[in-house]
Amino acid sequence: MIGHDAKAAKGFFDKTYVTGGMKTLLRQGLQRLAGTDRQAIFELKQAMGGGKTHSMLALGYLAANPSLFSLVDGEITKGIKLPSAAKVVAISGRSISREKHLWGDIAEQLGKVEQFLPFYKGAPSAPNEKDWIALIGDQPTLILLDELPPYFRNAITQSVGGGTLADVTTFAVSNLLSAALKLPRLCIVISNLSGAYEGATKEITAMVAKATRDLQNETGRQAKGITPVELGSDEIYSILRTRLLNAQPNPKTVDAVSTAFSDAISDAVKSKAVAKSATQIADEIAASYPFHPSFKHILALFKENERFRQTRGLMTMAALMVKSALARPTNDVFLVGCQHIDLSNPDVRDAITNVYDLSGAIAHDIAGTGAERAHAQTIDDQMDNDSASQVARLVLMASLSEANDAVKGLAKAEVVQNLVAPYRSPIEFDEAFEKLRTECWYMHRKENDAWYFSKNENLKKKIEKYAATAPQPKIDTEMERRLTMVFEPKRRNAYSLVLPLPKIEDIKTNGERILLVLSPDKRVPPEEAERLFNAVAEKNNFCVVTGDGTDLAKLEDKVRRIWATAKVMQEDGGERSPNLAELEEEAETAEFEFNSALINLFNRVYYPARLPKGGIEGLAYAALKLVERRSKDGGPATIDGEAAVEEALSATGASKLILDLSAEQTMTSLRTRAEDMLWGTTERKTRWKDVEERAICNVRWPWLPLRGLDEIKRAALSNGQWRDNGDGYVEKGPFPAAKTSVKVVTRGYDDQTGVATIELTATDAGPNGKIHYAQASDVSAKSPIVPDLIMERDERRRKRSRSARSPQGRFRLIRTGRSS
Repeated sequence: MIGHDAKAAKGFFDKTYVTGGMKTLLRQGLQRLAGTDRQAIFELKQAMGGGKTHSMLALGYLAANPSLFSLVDGEITKGIKLPSAAKVVAISGRSISREKHLWGDIAEQLGKVEQFLPFYKGAPSAPNEKDWIALIGDQPTLILLDELPPYFRNAITQSVGGGTLADVTTFAVSNLLSAALKLPRLCIVISNLSGAYEGATKEITAMVAKATRDLQNETGRQAKGITPVELGSDEIYSILRTRLLNAQPNPKTVDAVSTAFSDAISDAVKSKAVAKSATQIADEIAASYPFHPSFKHILALFKENERFRQTRGLMTMAALMVKSALARPTNDVFLVGCQHIDLSNPDVRDAITNVYDLSGAIAHDIAGTGAERAHAQTIDDQMDNDSASQVARLVLMASLSEANDAVKGLAKAEVVQNLVAPYRSPIEFDEAFEKLRTECWYMHRKENDAWYFSKNENLKKKIEKYAATAPQPKIDTEMERRLTMVFEPKRRNAYSLVLPLPKIEDIKTNGERILLVLSPDKRVPPEEAERLFNAVAEKNNFCVVTGDGTDLAKLEDKVRRIWATAKVMQEDGGERSPNLAELEEEAETAEFEFNSALINLFNRVYYPARLPKGGIEGLAYAALKLVERRSKDGGPATIDGEAAVEEALSATGASKLILDLSAEQTMTSLRTRAEDMLWGTTERKTRWKDVEERAICNVRWPWLPLRGLDEIKRAALSNGQWRDNGDGYVEKGPFPAAKTSVKVVTRGYDDQTGVATIELTATDAGPNGKIHYAQASDVSAKSPIVPDLIMERDERRRKRSRSARSPQGRFRLIRTGRSS
């Protein structure tokens, strides 16, 4: 207040918007100085930079210059008449005299320094209530006490008697407050005494808190609390317009902008992108113009941060927003909002990180520096607009609260609602949000679905870090396990064994038929597969699944992500993880991407054949169509690689695999081909082991389901086209017709009666043969046929057939088959 005149006061009020809290302080403070109000003490309750000092100055100007009452609203000064200009004492805790102390400085500004000489000369001592009354008297007096905690921080380090200077000061101020109740024209305004101060250690902060707590308790019993500026109210917009604009906005302009936003919101409501009504946004814009109505809500999230200077910080933030909006390459800003903050400007970036340091999120996710592009910038490039940057900047500003349990962040619907503007569709912001959600490293989701940026990397970044540093042997093992699982032979029609990514020199082809999964190769056939084919004798005992040139590293990346996601979930508590939903979503995405990469990567299956060109033996290929199938019970999607290989090899183009052996014509054809390809000699007789060996060596021989060759053998033997002599050899037909005969077996004979029971079996008689019998040796086709019943004879005689006789006497016949 020292040196300020009426001209300075006028300039001050020209740039001052009188808030509700300030209005209360001015009117009641002036009434107290006039002796008409009993409220003597006012405590301004707001953090540093919240307008306390500005409010004190406003009251001080009017108290010292009653002629300036006209500079404020007449409702404030109505009916107030000061008997004389008030004496104004302004004390700042940052400039209290070391020699005179706080009470000596008050006496000096009142022009009565000698009167308090005994209290500061020598050892400091506190004036009592009577001393203060005698010093101040009945003249209107305004005492402004600002920023006392820094003074107490120093005072607690100075010993006085059995205590400290802070103890003496607390007692002195307490006596002053008590005296104020007895001095009708004394008004004391004291700023908030709570809060830690930058640079103080925890110990000093605790001691300052203790020293000021007693004084604050004393103040609280007598003072009226006033908040100079309500940062969550619309009056912040009035302050900003007063302080930042050269002139108040034209009402027609405000109406036009409100209408444009109402139309944009109406369209968004129709598409169900936002819930806010057009009327609501119009009313809000009328109060907030030229700022977006969301600004006060975003500001309210971090206004309690220790390093945010409340009203002062508000004006700094708004000025940076305006500066950023004006610097945009296109004139497309209708309302200035947090989304327009230009983080590429070092001053702007420093101002934001000073409120709460989210440098990592800014650099990697929102606005990179130099050649390093952040995720939002990359998405902007892809979408050919700045939607992602606007979304990221808005979410960043909603993430600046430093309290651990603070409300922070915005839900997706809130983000879109606050960004919808004329000529900007909600769809583009919705799409940008989804891309950011999946790409950002420092973006997190709270349980209430609010998204915010943090100092810590999110699960996505942690997964990426683990994926990049995963041990190669573990990834190789997981890759092999997954490929084996995809091509697992369950039916074993085309192959019985899977070897994923094997070393060629380790492959043994003389056993079960093998499916090899090899890294894609642009060569036809792949170099490794051709090398194996040329090196082994069992050329017809393997097939190769591969691709036509895509790099296997892409599939490895997907495996790394799956492995890393599982590791993060395990570390995060498994099924009890607080981030279970997000981790399950990451795992599902990783599985989907793995399957997609696998389907695109492996698109050919090579099989042994005689090649059309040149008629040489080699590896031909068929198109492999892997398909992802969703589980009916909601389980993970799967790929049946075995079915895809079967389909490719049995298709008309390849015709390598024959799956159905039930048709007689098929079996006949295969028997004929086996005799042609697998006998290997002009001899009718060959060792069966040699047949099996030739089947896995001759590329012309088709592939059959497991034990299919044995099925051909059984069918040929049952039809009499082959014979198995029981010595490991098989003989092929045609064979000379066999002579018919009857096999006679005696089943029983009664010595007493002479009755015999015999069993007759026809051999080499075909399926419809008949057995004839006669009493004499002249049996013929005209003789009776052995009936289906038991026959008894009383006399003893011979029973003859074509090639067998029964014992003499009565006998019983059991027919087991018919032959002739």
